Amino acid sequence: EAEDIAHRDRCQNAEGKNANDMEDIKAAQEKTKQTIGRLEDKEKDIKSKIEELESQMEDTKKKMEERLKLRNGEREDFEEALKVDQEAIDSVNQAITALMKFYKKNKIPLNLAQEDPGPKYTVDPDKAPELEW
Repeated sequence: EAEDIAHRDRCQNAEGKNANDMEDIKAAQEKTKQTIGRLEDKEKDIKSKIEELESQMEDTKKKMEERLKLRNGEREDFEEALKVDQEAIDSVNQAITALMKFYKKNKIPLNLAQEDPGPKYTVDPDKAPELEW
């Protein structure tokens, strides 16, 4: 009979341990389900952010292409303007050369018309003239 009681006690202890283990397993399962739920939500958020960033990257690429086209167009315009300016400089130089030949051929002095000797002061140029009123 002592053996039966000992056997019964072992069985009850084993059943209690099994019940505790089952509760621990259920708690771990619930905790794991909650963790999975949080991770799935986090995954959705991250995927959403990835989509948003990919969209922004596409927009940035499009803007960069537009800017490149604009810059290349402006460069072409600048190079054309530079070419026109150089042609204008060449034309002015040809005109100067032609005028110099004309002036030398006709023995006209090459003084600049804008050179005005101005009045010659015999008195101090920093002093104002005296007025008679």
